[in-house]
Amino acid sequence: MALICTNPECNVTETGKCVDGFEVGECPHAQHDDSVVEVSDDIPSVEPIVSALTDDIVDINDGEILFVNSAADILRSGPSRVITVIGPSDAGKTTFALCLYEAFQDGPFDKWEFAGSMTLTAFEKRAHTSRAKSGNSTSQTHRTPVGDVGFLHLAVHNEISGRLELLISDRSGEHYEDVANGVEGCEQLHEVTRADYILFFVDGKKLAGDERHGVKADVGMLIRSLIEAGALGKTHCVGIVLTKYDQVQLSPHAERAEIDFQGLMATLQDKYGPSLASLKEFRIAARSENTDIDPLHGVVKLLEDCVARRPDKKYIPGKVILPDRIFLHLNIEDGGAM
Repeated sequence: MALICTNPECNVTETGKCVDGFEVGECPHAQHDDSVVEVSDDIPSVEPIVSALTDDIVDINDGEILFVNSAADILRSGPSRVITVIGPSDAGKTTFALCLYEAFQDGPFDKWEFAGSMTLTAFEKRAHTSRAKSGNSTSQTHRTPVGDVGFLHLAVHNEISGRLELLISDRSGEHYEDVANGVEGCEQLHEVTRADYILFFVDGKKLAGDERHGVKADVGMLIRSLIEAGALGKTHCVGIVLTKYDQVQLSPHAERAEIDFQGLMATLQDKYGPSLASLKEFRIAARSENTDIDPLHGVVKLLEDCVARRPDKKYIPGKVILPDRIFLHLNIEDGGAM
């Protein structure tokens, strides 16, 4: 225990010397301070303990959106599908990913069971504005900010396919609008070059409204820009998805919108179908506002086509064209010997 002095003029605790000239400990004014505990030099160091603990530290995923490097780690972990969703702002891209996530809240979705997610926090943040506790009077979806592409992750499982990792792209519609106006940004679309399935979203509400011509033109310009840049081609399966199908059916122009969509598909098939592995059409209503349209209308069909196993491409050797000159014919037939 340390010593203190009752003499207010004595600074023995600082100087180590008695102001009255006594030896420290012999001064009549000195007292022991019970509140101070002297630390022994024999106390073992905690550094080995801390070192042992840090050796076993494991990084825990924060549940936020995944970027390219983290997404690549998931692709290397086992069977997976990259689903790239492309479209202008407010076309329903994020809503599609959220409706898949929310479909598992009450149990299996069709034949699929939820098997985990590395982006639960990101899903919940994007889903918040669509829920009653957000205070919004209508269901809304968080808008993806402008920036690098991210991926939402869902692991699903069924008895036939086993576990399958789904990576669903999440990029702002503004970026795709810029791509539609030129090919400058195409080389940055990592989600397109690596995609197993690419979905182009057509806003059904706008197609049934006054923006119908712009909506059709935008899809065509996007596909053309990607093909011309070499980002989209024969290895890609493509789906053209009419979103907000419930609102299309509620519109007084529902019949006209259906004709427009059929005409759009015919045009795309004619212009770009031969340049792609496949080109299909889908209609979905992720959050139906029409009582005649089932919730998640068309989503199961779309998901099944996205995750379907594609047949391996067979290698077809090129034709050997023999040269016209007889002299060179002899070389080939004799194994090149003269």
